[in-house]
Formats: sequence, C-alpha cells, structure tokens
Amino acid sequence: MAKLARHPWLLPEGIQELLPPYALHCEKIRRKLLDTYHSFGYELVQMPLLEQWDALLVGCGRDLEQETFKLIDPATGEWLGLPADITPQISRLDARDTEATGIARYCYCSPVLRTRLHANTSCRNLHQLGLELYGHPGIESDQEVLSLLIESLQLSGIKNPCIDLGHVGIIQNLLTACHFREEEENTLLDCLARKMEGEMKSLLAQKSIPSTIKTLLLTLPSALGDASMLAKIKPQFDNAASPPPMRKAFQDLHIIALYLEKHHPKTQVFFDLSELRGYHYHTGLVFAAYVPGGGHAIAYGGRYDNIGEAFGRKRPATGFSINLTALLEHLPSSPIPMGILALYSPRPDFLQALQALRQKGERVVTIYNNNNTEETDFTQTHCDRELLWQNGEWKVVPSSNLM
Repeated sequence: MAKLARHPWLLPEGIQELLPPYALHCEKIRRKLLDTYHSFGYELVQMPLLEQWDALLVGCGRDLEQETFKLIDPATGEWLGLPADITPQISRLDARDTEATGIARYCYCSPVLRTRLHANTSCRNLHQLGLELYGHPGIESDQEVLSLLIESLQLSGIKNPCIDLGHVGIIQNLLTACHFREEEENTLLDCLARKMEGEMKSLLAQKSIPSTIKTLLLTLPSALGDASMLAKIKPQFDNAASPPPMRKAFQDLHIIALYLEKHHPKTQVFFDLSELRGYHYHTGLVFAAYVPGGGHAIAYGGRYDNIGEAFGRKRPATGFSINLTALLEHLPSSPIPMGILALYSPRPDFLQALQALRQKGERVVTIYNNNNTEETDFTQTHCDRELLWQNGEWKVVPSSNLM
C-alpha cells in the first residue's frame, strides 16, 4: 500500500475546493446564467475531462500548449490532455456536426485545469462558463455575444462592468500591407505590446512602407481611450487611402461603440487599438471584462473564424468565457438560506410534515433522538426555526435557541 503524504489533507499548490457558502453561490450563478443563455437559443453541452492532446490545441496556435496538462493513456499509450480552455472542444463538436449548416449556439459550464497560476485568479482549477456562436460572420452576432456578456455580469451582481475592446483585424491588415518577414513582424508586435512608439519608428524607418501605413501603425500605441478617442481618429483610419480590410475592421469597431452606447449606456467601455491578446488566435473583435476597480479580467472573448479549419470545417465563430472562480472573488458571499430544524419523531405524520415543508421550498434539517435540540448549534445547521408538535398539529415556530 502506498504511503500517504505527510499532510494528506493538503491540496496541490494552486488547487482549491469550493466550500459553503461559495459553492452554493457559484451554483446559483451558474444556473441563472445558463437559463438566460437557453432563453436565447444556446444549447447546453458538457465536454469530457480528457481529450486527445493535439485536439485541445487546435486553432489556438500553441498558446495553450504550456497551459495544458499532458499525460499518457495507460490503455493505448497515446498522449491525452486535460482541458485548459473549453473553446477548442466546442470547435471539435461543431466541426463534427457536418449536417448543420446554419447558426449553431452552444453554452457550457465546465471545470478546466491549468499547469500554472494566472494573474487574474488564485488557483489553477477554474470553473469556466461561456457560450459560442457558430455560422455567422457578421457584426450582429458580435453584438449579441457582447450584450450577453454584459448581462451575465449584471445578473451575477456586477452592476456596471468595464469592457475593454479591440480589433485584431486592424493590426493584422496593416502588417499584411508591410510584407514583413516573420522576425520583423514579431519585433513590431513586441513594440506594440509595450507601447514603444520610438522603437517602432526606428524599425519602420528601415523598411520601404507607404507613408499612410506608417502613420497608421505609429498611431496605434496611443490609440486608447473611450468612444471619443475613436471619433477623433476616425478620419485617419476610415479613409480611401487606408487598406480596405483594415478600414472595414475599424468601421466594425466604431459600429460596436455606437451599439454599446445605445443599448448599454451604463457600461464603461475602453478601446485599445493595439490590443494583441490572442493575436494568432482571434480574427476580429476582441474584448475583456473587468470589475470596476479590479486589475485583472474576469472574462475574455472575441471572434475566431478559423478555429475549426483543422477539424475539416472552417466556420465563423464568436463567443466568450467567464472565469467563475475569479468572479466569485469580487462578489459578497451569498448567505445560505435559513431553514427549519426538526427533531425526529416516530409519529406517522412526521415525514409527511417534512415533505410538505420541502415542497414549499423550505430547507428542513432533521436531527435524531441521540441529539438534544438544546445542545444543537443552530448557527452551524443554518436554521432559525423549529418544527414542533403543538396542540395536536405540527407547527413551525421561531427557535428558542436563538433568542
């Protein structure tokens, strides 16, 4: 028999369990949000905890490779992985359903496991909740997904979430016009990520690039702010001299800004045209959600039209995922509803009385004859009332133990 660890009750580093009352709070949020998605036509799916290793990395470049636990299947000797993100699994699911040609909507809530800690959470095992919309390339589906993310956070208790928006199509199409070698493109992307306009100037000065493209690229590091920033730079990015695909990307971002201003006026929206999150993964709109005053995102999303190509079915797709574990850290704990304590009775109508109360939605906790109600910790059982036999009937009365 294997010897137990010195402290067998300790969990591995970065692995957490969800205890009362947080587990109940998490479940209530999960149910509320999945019911909301169902009302929009999103079908609930439950994905497996093990997949082929390569399948979990499809469409993500190799961004998830360092995040994904890898193990050998003792039955077959093949490499398997534990999902670090659900989106690749959904893309496999959608690609397999080759008969569906229209819009497909999926929602999920599944555990994911990551090899290392992230800045926006204190654990490696997360509860990931989200949705994906496949089969529509237009901005209307981006608007639907963004609205559902905002509504999700509001339903969870974040009344005025902050949304950070970008569009990787702007950068991608500008760089396409530059005809950079791979190492040159990576250098420029690094400069953009660090907002280093001076280093960008030096790099661009060495290349024969149209002046319009240079000017637009050098504008990106400082192109961040609210909707007024977009309006200010609109003449520069939305003109006939700009590359048509880049102009279309900017126009889409501007339409999104107007949409959010009209339909979610209380939501704080911040735009960053040099946002590179998921640059090799996303193909259009990208966004992240924050709690007001919070430093780390609790949700990510965007458009990723090429993700299913490796599975043999390239379809437009957009969606988001919420880190429920991180979200709970920003919400006040939800108290467990107080219930009724019932000392077991051999009376034939005792169980019927319990059942009647539970059918009304009451939480009824039974204790047995070897317990004394006077010694019971009512706070620990989360009960503030008692079920007593009085005057020939069962009555629910305030607990004398709490008075």
